[in-house]
Amino acid sequence: MTDEERNELEKQVKTLQEGYHLLFSESLKQLQESQTSGDVKVEEKLDKVIAGTIDQTTGEVLSVFQAVLRGLIDYDTGIRLLETQLMTSGLISPDLRKCFDLNGAESHGLIDEQILCQLKELNKAKDIISAVSSTRIPVLDALAQSKISESVAIKVLEILLSTGSLVIPATGEQLTLQKAFQQNLVSSALFAKVLERQNMCKDLIDPYTSEKVSLTEMVQRSILQENTGMWLLPVRPQEG
Repeated sequence: MTDEERNELEKQVKTLQEGYHLLFSESLKQLQESQTSGDVKVEEKLDKVIAGTIDQTTGEVLSVFQAVLRGLIDYDTGIRLLETQLMTSGLISPDLRKCFDLNGAESHGLIDEQILCQLKELNKAKDIISAVSSTRIPVLDALAQSKISESVAIKVLEILLSTGSLVIPATGEQLTLQKAFQQNLVSSALFAKVLERQNMCKDLIDPYTSEKVSLTEMVQRSILQENTGMWLLPVRPQEG
């Protein structure tokens, strides 16, 4: 791609980007700055993703699956939150403040057999991505090597970006989507598709306001539980 073509593409998505940054960049910056660096490894993982829900009137904290069972979160939103946990940390038990793989999560009541089956495809993709020999961003290398589909790559990228940034494992360098694109790590077509999904795909339902929101918006609406370092999603108090 020539510099002129690249500049033209960036102009085409500029309006979309500006709206995104106005809405979310400052909030995401505050979220990242709030994270502490001195916690144990499990807690470092927990503070990058929605760990569960909280009833702010009673202080009751539930896992995502428990919240789904009680009708506090709709099923599809619950699946999306569990997918995010799976890709970024492992499935989270707020009570234990520990992360588990699929089988461990099922044995601890964090998912049931039906959800386990739904998460297997993404879990397989996670294993493939983890096994890729990569000097750049593993999910992008897995896509380039045709080891995962573009649709799976877009889902994984959306998840990783919603909880922070893209990381180059060899150096620890953190990249935004825009920076990865500028460094030719993301193709122009994939860049446009991920950006569009981040901003236009509102397929989750906020359990407190009932609004349809994107995954990134949902992460921004979670609150930090100071004593545990976990990010929790406020839910409406149950009647009765």
